[in-house]
Amino acid sequence: MTKTPQLIQDPRQLDQIAQKLKGSKAVAVDTEFIRETTFFPKIALLQLATLDEAWLLDPLALDKAMLAPILEIFADTKILKIMHAAYADQECLFWAYGMTATPVLDTAVAGALTGYGDNVGLGKLLKEVLRVNLPKGRARVKWLARPLPDDLRIYAEQDVAHLVEVGSILEKKLRSKNRWEWALEESLVEEKVFDVAPEDTARRIAKGGHFDPNAFPVLVELIRWREERARAANLPRGWVADNEILVALAKVQPASLDELRTFRGLNAKEVDRSGMRILEAIKKGRSAPKPDPAEFARAPMVEREDHLQEFIKTYVSFLADKHEIALRLLINAGKAQALAQNPIVDKERWVKEGLLSQRACELIGEDLSALLLGKRGLVLRNGRVEIMEFPGS
Repeated sequence: MTKTPQLIQDPRQLDQIAQKLKGSKAVAVDTEFIRETTFFPKIALLQLATLDEAWLLDPLALDKAMLAPILEIFADTKILKIMHAAYADQECLFWAYGMTATPVLDTAVAGALTGYGDNVGLGKLLKEVLRVNLPKGRARVKWLARPLPDDLRIYAEQDVAHLVEVGSILEKKLRSKNRWEWALEESLVEEKVFDVAPEDTARRIAKGGHFDPNAFPVLVELIRWREERARAANLPRGWVADNEILVALAKVQPASLDELRTFRGLNAKEVDRSGMRILEAIKKGRSAPKPDPAEFARAPMVEREDHLQEFIKTYVSFLADKHEIALRLLINAGKAQALAQNPIVDKERWVKEGLLSQRACELIGEDLSALLLGKRGLVLRNGRVEIMEFPGS
């Protein structure tokens, strides 16, 4: 029978735990949090483990000052933190404690670099690497409930209990493929990604092209308003106004409360509460400097380029399988499109312009160059796809 782990709520126990963690080269870290109805995630559980022992800490009873010995472990560059799909956990740590764990090996990233597939779930990874079967996932769990039921404590402990072991095995695989540093780079989550400037959010929303440059500064100011409103009220951004309604407002640029009330998707109570602030944002955006129209122009794909883009993606997908690595770590649709529109063979330029990362270029740059120069391609032999060299090319 599985022993139910203790939920640690006494700060006097933390120094002893921290001392054990300091003696480890690697520490597993996981969090459970709730954010369906809030802007800021509410951390509900903090799980830690070494190779031999695991702990469940209660952030509802232990504040930031009490957790200082543990947070020091998160910041200790001599101790590797093992996490799975680390982005959400790092975001939770950032908003709860103003920090992220470092250095980190994300086992989802490590799996993508060693042939276990892209975005591999922890359950599948542990089953394939360690032959360990995790309990079935818990959807919509009330992690903030106290006392926390026994089955949830057991489930939470299992999420970290095997991470150090699987991290060690994946490290050996990564080093054998000369991809260890690559994994650490891809596992890094910089704090700036959690506090994005309104201008950057607006560019991402308008990235699809065909966006009126005159509307862009208005969109920036509307996003700034939404961010301030969501944070102040601790509400999800979409509950205040979703991206679609902000784009519509930026394009139409209503000048009165009556006009605002005609926009479907903008809550009437929100108009009553924030209508004047929204109009001020629109007015400010209209008077702001306009960006270069070229930033929003999207060159149309001609048929030849469209075919080349698909060919590049197919070829690199074959290389990804060959090298046991997730395709997204080599190339994505946008980068394949950029290569198709300007298929100049210049590996240094590819890296400089961000079409390939330095690591990806080292791995497949020569193959991709040979493809674009017509020296190499794919053929079907005996029902198998293979790379073929074209003599005399």
